Amino acid sequence: MQPPPSSQSSEPAAARRPAQPAHGAQDRPAPHPVPGAPPQRAKRTYQRAAARKGHILEAALAVFAERGYHAASVADICERAAIGRATLYQYFSDKHDVLLALVEQIYERITERFAARTPVRFPADSSAPRPTREASVAFMQHRLLGVLQAVFDDAETTRLILRAARGVGGVVEGALQRLDAVILDAIAGELRGAIAASIVRPLDVELTARFMVGGLEKVVLSHLDEDRPLELEHLAREVTLLEAIGILTEPPSSPPSSGVDRNATPPSAASAADD
Repeated sequence: MQPPPSSQSSEPAAARRPAQPAHGAQDRPAPHPVPGAPPQRAKRTYQRAAARKGHILEAALAVFAERGYHAASVADICERAAIGRATLYQYFSDKHDVLLALVEQIYERITERFAARTPVRFPADSSAPRPTREASVAFMQHRLLGVLQAVFDDAETTRLILRAARGVGGVVEGALQRLDAVILDAIAGELRGAIAASIVRPLDVELTARFMVGGLEKVVLSHLDEDRPLELEHLAREVTLLEAIGILTEPPSSPPSSGVDRNATPPSAASAADD
């Protein structure tokens, strides 16, 4: 009498093997240069998009410089960037949108540099010793020079964009208004602090800040627009002396006249009093 067939021997060989985990997507080799590291597709896509957008803006700037904004077309930009129209329209709605992005780059660069300035700390006690006239002028000149350097950090690009945007739906005007608001707020705050510390005489803060920004803005834009060379240190010193005469509690040293070395050391308070 033969023993009953074993259930184990009667099952197929595959059934007798230990169960294997299902091969899901997580078990497949990841298409990543580092074995086992999780792919970061979203991050790589964002970086590619940012680089592509910057490439389009560079191409547009070159086209605007060569042909002018009004004569340039989306096709010209795409040809320079070596892309199709569909690619450009992924980032910009039209040529005007491209120009807005270029102007926005200038705005962001200047405001970031302006915001990075070290805040001014005025003495809390108004009876504390005040800085000398020369020290006050030197400090104001240094602060103004930092703003000018931010504006002229890439003067050629700024000039091209401002020219391209002239008369295009108030593109430049809108950016300048927002930039003015940032700078006016900062200058007004510093003026209030200087008044409280008795460094600056009591004055109309808003009017004075607008006068400073408006006059300087006119000078800067005219030099950019007319391709005139501009010595930033010279401009900072001349504007500072002009403004300091009206806002310091004591008159500053006499501004240098024509033919006088602008780099000469300002006269001391004692020599000025003897004069």
